[in-house]
Amino acid sequence: MGILRRVLRFLIRRWVRRMPATERVGGPSAEAGVVVTFDHEWIRCQRGDGVVEAVKWEDLEAVLIETTDEGPIVPDVFWILVGGDSGCVFPNGASGEGEILREMQRRLRGFDNTALIEAVGSFDNGRFVVWSSD
Repeated sequence: MGILRRVLRFLIRRWVRRMPATERVGGPSAEAGVVVTFDHEWIRCQRGDGVVEAVKWEDLEAVLIETTDEGPIVPDVFWILVGGDSGCVFPNGASGEGEILREMQRRLRGFDNTALIEAVGSFDNGRFVVWSSD
């Protein structure tokens, strides 16, 4: 688990560093610069700089929420969608987050709403598994 944690932290930090400075300053623009969309086959996360990450629904292995103690100046709650060879990361409050949340709750059997509530209420560094294919 230690390696997974380091990889996830690396991906989140890389994601935040690659955000345009105007999005890192905080406020609603930080989250609004990211758009999450989905269709019957794919989930896509597009950042304000145009970079797109994507994962197929059928390849989805886990949905995690990573929290940091760095808010509210920078985004501090991140959704991590883990696929076999792909995935995407987006901040809580991203455009389309509500829609993808409802779709995951509908589509992913065993989605853990209790873990979701714990995660979004956390002010500390933490990782919450809200769904796993295992």
